Amino acid sequence: MLNEPISLFALWKITPTGYHAVSPEKDRILENIQEAFRAAEAEGTRLFNLFEIHWQTEWEYFAFWETPTFTTLQDAMERLEAAGDFNYARSKHIIGKKIADQFASDLRPAVLDRQSWWGCATTWRWTPAYYRAGRKELGRLQTRINELHARVLEEGGLVFGQYETRFASGWDRFGFSLLPSYRIYQQFIEEFEHAGLYQYLDARHTAGKANQAYRFAEHAS
Repeated sequence: MLNEPISLFALWKITPTGYHAVSPEKDRILENIQEAFRAAEAEGTRLFNLFEIHWQTEWEYFAFWETPTFTTLQDAMERLEAAGDFNYARSKHIIGKKIADQFASDLRPAVLDRQSWWGCATTWRWTPAYYRAGRKELGRLQTRINELHARVLEEGGLVFGQYETRFASGWDRFGFSLLPSYRIYQQFIEEFEHAGLYQYLDARHTAGKANQAYRFAEHAS
């Protein structure tokens, strides 16, 4: 597994230490963090925009990364720790292995730079109803999920597939999508509910507006 692609869904919030940091310490920590990010990108890690979620959860931001290998991700975490990042932010990390998905979108950096994106991260675990369902019922479930993903693409969104995470968390899988508006996100959740899909999975949806903010409310250019 060490040489397989791994993705990271990270939630965090700034600690009181972070809010009270002042220059020159603040500037030094920020530069160290940015250097750790640059090193990760140089090794092939794709860092997506931060997404503001403090309006709906106890966390302030979430981020999504795709890394070439588990070792690459581990190295990036060690650099961030050495930079002092975890002294100023409390975080929760969920990692997963990519599962082949026919709706997974091509990652084009020029597209990902759009500031108007809404990021949607979903973690879920299968319910007893899922495990009791027969092959035909599960086939209908997958067909409906595929239809909803196709609708997201029709609306101009990007779907990045599913990630197996039961080996590393209390969830079975997680997924990540970029949506052009919050309206599309609401529409997707409503259609998901109306299709009766929540009887098969216990899901947690986290959505936020793309923002380039980093620690201490600083902004990257």
